[in-house]
Amino acid sequence: LGRAFVAGHLYLPVRPAMHRMRDMALYRGRYYLYHGAAPALLLFAPYRLLTGHDLPENFALFLLCYGGFVFSALALLRMMRLARVEPGPGALALLLLALGLCTSVPYLLNRVFVYEVAIGGGYFSIAAAFYFLIRGFDSHRRAACCAAAGLCFGLAIACRPNLGIAAVFAIAA
Repeated sequence: LGRAFVAGHLYLPVRPAMHRMRDMALYRGRYYLYHGAAPALLLFAPYRLLTGHDLPENFALFLLCYGGFVFSALALLRMMRLARVEPGPGALALLLLALGLCTSVPYLLNRVFVYEVAIGGGYFSIAAAFYFLIRGFDSHRRAACCAAAGLCFGLAIACRPNLGIAAVFAIAA
């Protein structure tokens, strides 16, 4: 999909006669992906433009999951600061360890096949969205934080459309 974006079109550079693809939409003789546009836009297309090569999917997944963990940790630290909670170093280390290991990320990083990059992109986008939303509570740049959160929720939907439910929970909250 990153190659397609760089070439200026939305269909994949795959011929239907040569490949029978799964989890793609075949329309008028061309394959289209219905998920994963955000990772292609954020990582794969820029990498292809800069290097002329494809970004390895396993490295892209690592970057997205690492970024998701960083934004999750920042959101946790921000929430604790807002609640005036100051855990000791051991408790904080345990919280961050749990945040990293008690998600589906270790399982997700186990293999990269079809959906993993899109799911990792969704994790990154949702974590960033909630970070910016929490940051907007006490920031003097509240409008910018809310705009960034909205953009990240949109990116999450561009990763996996079912992640729009997270935006519904954020609006409700």
